[in-house]
Amino acid sequence: MSILSEEIERPLHRWRRVRPTSGEQVLRPTFLSTIEIAGHDHPRVEIALADRSKMKHRIILGRNFLRVGYIINPNRQCIHTMIRTKNRIIISNDE
Repeated sequence: MSILSEEIERPLHRWRRVRPTSGEQVLRPTFLSTIEIAGHDHPRVEIALADRSKMKHRIILGRNFLRVGYIINPNRQCIHTMIRTKNRIIISNDE
């Protein structure tokens, strides 16, 4: 798997209060994007930015996002198919 080394700019959507594992609320910038999970596109997903470069998981999906249409089994991991649609990076200012 290659790591994307290009910089991509997106417009700031808003600043959002989040409570990381430290327990203290912090403000993080967010942007809107489309993400693909299990072959399904999810448009206008709000993504909060944080430096996760030294962490095992580069992105964390929120409970509210996953609540609709997904069943979470905390005893299992990576049970989805590894088949992905075509590689793509689509940059538009429409979102």
